[in-house]
Amino acid sequence: MTRAPRTRKESNSGDMTHRAEARRFLGTHMQQAMIRGLNDEERARAWLGVANAKYQEGEIGKGIVENIAKKVQAAQE
Repeated sequence: MTRAPRTRKESNSGDMTHRAEARRFLGTHMQQAMIRGLNDEERARAWLGVANAKYQEGEIGKGIVENIAKKVQAAQE
């Protein structure tokens, strides 16, 4: 018996994955390499949201948030 492929659910699971990725790498030695690779606007925005929260908690510096904000702007163009 063969089954048809499941359809994708419309959700924000991609955003949740991007946020989890940001939480995992922000504050580590890999953060700069990961930030350089932010070319997709959706992913960069998710990272910016996490970065703002981590900045408010004092876990990362303002410069990191600014770097990610630049990536968001570059992805919009």
